Amino acid sequence: MRLKEWFGWHFPELTKIVNENAIFTKLVNFIEKRENINDELKEKLTEILLDDEKAQQVIDAAKISMG
Repeated sequence: MRLKEWFGWHFPELTKIVNENAIFTKLVNFIEKRENINDELKEKLTEILLDDEKAQQVIDAAKISMG
């Protein structure tokens, strides 16, 4: 819960896309910073999220995030 709160300051859109805490934690550990997310990581994001559509949502949100 704290991780969502803290990471939400930098990438608030992610908390709306990923609801499950365990997956959120793995995802934050993998990406580290919103700036690290790009289209080349889609395959790995899909592995973590277990959903291709959500992986694309994360990529799209990272491009336009105001955090």
